[in-house]
Amino acid sequence: MLKAKVQRLMAVATATVAVTGLGVLIPETAHAATPACASYTVDPIDARTEFHTPTSAYGNHQRSCSLLQGASGWGVVVLQEALYACFGQNISRDGSFGPATKQALKNAQGEINSRYGAGLATDGEYGPNTAKWWWDAAYTPGGGVQRGEAFCRVHLGSL
Repeated sequence: MLKAKVQRLMAVATATVAVTGLGVLIPETAHAATPACASYTVDPIDARTEFHTPTSAYGNHQRSCSLLQGASGWGVVVLQEALYACFGQNISRDGSFGPATKQALKNAQGEINSRYGAGLATDGEYGPNTAKWWWDAAYTPGGGVQRGEAFCRVHLGSL
């Protein structure tokens, strides 16, 4: 009889967790304290060309932000532009951080490590460590992103 009561109690507790969303507390990751790269900053090169950098808000130059799979918006578009233009990754620049963007970012992190010994985790997550070594793509309003390393700016280990 005690066993049946315990089983009923466990069933009720499981249903409560499922319905209310209560559950086991999981420690926060490093990204939890880092703001999302919800936008980008524009740095003019000349009258016709500018660099775009993922930032936490438009124009604030706060590059210590994060983008993870499932994110969407302008910060993701700018990340995808750099993956396409600077790292030769043939991905959509649609503003949706899906599996293809994650894999392209892993590839870029691996390339940065090979070139500069940056020691980045090749996890497909854009956070403060990756931002320190990131390449910004040059963009021409009305003409789009320019492809090739000559049109990219590298942040060699600084934020």
